Amino acid sequence: MHRRYDTANIPIELLRTLVSVADVGTLTKAAHLQRLTQPAISAQLRRLQQIVGTELVSKSGGGIRLTDDGERVARYARRLLAINDQILLQSGAAAEAHGTRIGICTALAPDTLAPLFAALHEATHGDAVQIEHARADDLAQRLASGYLDIAVLPTAPQTAAAALLRWSEPLAWLCAPDFLLSPGKPIPLIGAAGDVAHQAALAALDAAGQLFALAVAAEDWTARLAALRAGFGYVVAPERAAETRVDGRPLKIAREHYLPRLPDLGLGIFTRPELGMSRDDTVIAALAHVLQRDGAPAADTPRRTAARRPALASAHQTF
Repeated sequence: MHRRYDTANIPIELLRTLVSVADVGTLTKAAHLQRLTQPAISAQLRRLQQIVGTELVSKSGGGIRLTDDGERVARYARRLLAINDQILLQSGAAAEAHGTRIGICTALAPDTLAPLFAALHEATHGDAVQIEHARADDLAQRLASGYLDIAVLPTAPQTAAAALLRWSEPLAWLCAPDFLLSPGKPIPLIGAAGDVAHQAALAALDAAGQLFALAVAAEDWTARLAALRAGFGYVVAPERAAETRVDGRPLKIAREHYLPRLPDLGLGIFTRPELGMSRDDTVIAALAHVLQRDGAPAADTPRRTAARRPALASAHQTF
């Protein structure tokens, strides 16, 4: 590559922007990932291209892809960012700047959030922690790019081996207590395309050859519960979500013969490989205490430094 500008240093934020674009594929998503505006992301990419003296990105369909030079720079950038973050973690500067950054995916049952937040608040004394509740794919990207330290995510095949702790949640068809489906009608669904439980429902219905229709597209549980209350149809979610109340009554776990069997939802606690140990062990133990169902990690779950890891085997379900 030919350098047009005589400069000895590349600002680290420019490299982080390039990696973000590589991870998410659009300027809009990269801007959301870095909490910047899209013009700011574009300006940072232009500046980085001027420094290295070559085109790093190009438009591809509705998104952005890295050029061959961009791919090479991104590989080096990931190494530099990992070293940068490790230095901050070792010095304690990162902890003081933002605390432990935790991602909680929306695939969890809604009643999980209250005890989960309470446990995290108690473990951290209400400070030195930032919590983000969002879709699993967004959180996975933020974790990979170094914007999160810990994340509770579905254990997809490509990420399951990296989970610190894994467990399974049985999925269920949920509806309002008095909901009845008219004979011959397609199964009405309430959910969102990016939700892993909703995707499991679609796959099960396709496999069973069952007709269905998306009645309400809703990302958050407030909208989904409103749709359930109005009698729009079924939500697929972790079985423990049935304890959520609609008009003072818990949701019904529907077991009608036309509803296909659902797989279990694999979930895990993921961390950045270079994450510091002392403070964040308390946070991880608090997450495990609330979320883990079985009381012990899976046998093949990788562990980090065992001598400094709290005993997760004593973690248990609290609701």
